[in-house]
Amino acid sequence: MTRQECVIRIAKINKVFGELKYRIDIGAIPDLATYASQLLMVNDWTADIQQYIGQEFSPTLARQIVNIGYT
Repeated sequence: MTRQECVIRIAKINKVFGELKYRIDIGAIPDLATYASQLLMVNDWTADIQQYIGQEFSPTLARQIVNIGYT
């Protein structure tokens, strides 16, 4: 995997959790079926990110990972 692919996976995780968090914050009940396919991929994306970080550590990517869900 390339650095770009790693960043894209981090962005996808952020997008999914960000959308869910937004729905909850505004008092809406999120329809999890809408997010099911993406939620099922989070485990794979996480494994890919862990593998990349293990091979090519980057403080910038580490900060992005720490901030997942807060951006």
